[in-house]
Amino acid sequence: MKFFVRCIGLLGPLVAFCISCSAVPEQQGLLETEIPDAKISSRNLRIMVSEYVPSYAHKIESTADNILANSQDRTIRQNALLWKINAISAGFGAATRPDPLGSYFDLWVLTRQMMHLFETADDPQFGPWQQDAIVACQQLDARLIEINQKLDSQNAFVESFVEETARQHPLSNLYFDRTPLATENIESIRPPKHDMLHVVASMQDDVKEMQRLSALYAEYLPKQARWQAELLALSVHTMPAVESTLADLAVAADAIHHMANSAAEMQKSLDQQLAAMPLLIDSQRQLATGDLEEMQALTLAQLRAEREAVMLAVHQEQEAVRAWVEATVESSADRADVITEKRVVQSAGEAERLLDRAAVYGAALFAATGVLGFLFFLWYRVVVRPRRPPREVEPRGTGEINFAFDHERRGNRRRAA
Repeated sequence: MKFFVRCIGLLGPLVAFCISCSAVPEQQGLLETEIPDAKISSRNLRIMVSEYVPSYAHKIESTADNILANSQDRTIRQNALLWKINAISAGFGAATRPDPLGSYFDLWVLTRQMMHLFETADDPQFGPWQQDAIVACQQLDARLIEINQKLDSQNAFVESFVEETARQHPLSNLYFDRTPLATENIESIRPPKHDMLHVVASMQDDVKEMQRLSALYAEYLPKQARWQAELLALSVHTMPAVESTLADLAVAADAIHHMANSAAEMQKSLDQQLAAMPLLIDSQRQLATGDLEEMQALTLAQLRAEREAVMLAVHQEQEAVRAWVEATVESSADRADVITEKRVVQSAGEAERLLDRAAVYGAALFAATGVLGFLFFLWYRVVVRPRRPPREVEPRGTGEINFAFDHERRGNRRRAA
């Protein structure tokens, strides 16, 4: 029994370790720590956030372009350009947070801050088209509420936290100078525990999502440059250095030509950065892959050493059990031989005693039979035989009478018998 308990004690951790090594765990983040009853995982939340960001940027861009197409007011056009430039940059910045739940919270707080900025403005930033911006923010907020429903439809804590944070830290202008959220809530955040397997499992997905977001933001970089140029062109008349030069058309033409060259150079610089970005990403991926391969090799070496140690221990236990079983079998065979010999001797003695008793009982029975036979013979000789009457000589002529008499007497004896 002790042997089986020891075997189970050795094989149990080995099986559990093999199972844990064969199963790749899912990514664990703040979602699993703060909302353990969530319907989705951190990986699924990251996918939904990554899908939300392009629609967020497109909604803001299309609404701002509509305002720019319908308004000729310089201030409204400047505000529309500022909204496109700063809101889209802030959205991509919030989406690139390391943890999916942090990205989701930051995006939702940003959306609510924009909506409150437009709803509570004393002087509407977009004039008659202020309601268009509010409707766009409400539509974006509805998308985020749908994601929250997928997290936990019964939990209102997330929405109340977002609303309270947006109210406490409102936006003051369209430059999106936001208060850092992590500084205020850093003490209440419990960092998730990551072991080596979780890091290895989530690293590839995180790299892919960051590559996707980087590629999406890279598509907006040329637009950002063009919007910055348009904003600069709208605000150039307010610069003191430019006001004096506008009097001279030649100087203004030179300035415009210089601005065009600057935009071309900026576009060229952006193109160079975009061309260099895949190389940089590939080099980072190769470095990360090399580190992962080293970690995998080290882990496999450790597993191999542990497996050999476990197999050696199991082999030693098997040898000890085999020796114990052989010794037990030999001692059991010796004991069986001794017990068998004792039983044979005892059986021989019992057989001899039974044979002696049978001989005595047989002699006694034979003697009793002889005595009884002798007594019967005496009884017959003494009692039965003398009863027969002596045979008399019959006279001549009386033979038939005597024969009839004898015949009748024999009949009477038969009947009497």
